Amino acid sequence: MIRSAVALSDGKVGFHIGETQWGGPMNWYGQSIGDIAVVDAISLNTLLGPLETVDLIDLDVQGSELDVLKAAADELDLKAKRVHVGTHGRTIEEGLSSLFRRLGWQCLRSFDCASSVRTEWGTICFQDGIQSWLNPAFSRERFDEVTVLKQKLDASRREAARLWAQLEGIRDQQARTPVPGSLV
Repeated sequence: MIRSAVALSDGKVGFHIGETQWGGPMNWYGQSIGDIAVVDAISLNTLLGPLETVDLIDLDVQGSELDVLKAAADELDLKAKRVHVGTHGRTIEEGLSSLFRRLGWQCLRSFDCASSVRTEWGTICFQDGIQSWLNPAFSRERFDEVTVLKQKLDASRREAARLWAQLEGIRDQQARTPVPGSLV
């Protein structure tokens, strides 16, 4: 066992431990990084470093999930077969979706936080969101390396095109929005 918080980088981080203004260990223990209790921190890159492959990464880091996973994207893509992550906000969910699509991973499940969704197990109310992603490099279907790389490149291009279109839409909207104090 490694007694550290998972964070963007190795070092020290503030962490909510014990009784806080939001409660104690029964309902708030370690719920976010940033409090005055300083603990050791370890990055996902450091954790993955000595490992050859990892079957599953189950990550719930209370709002830091995008930062932690983005910083470890290369190691994840090389070593992790599956990532299951608890999400804490729409911006984080969109960022994770974009990250994994750029890597060419397959989305197995995605349920937004603060949503009520009809699933194959019935209706579930999600407080935290959930995303599960599969790395095609470890697919049950055996593909040669060139095929996997082509699939990942195609997925990355599709995500780049989606992001470019989104950026163009924002630029168009800004161009149509009058600047305060200017003559129209």
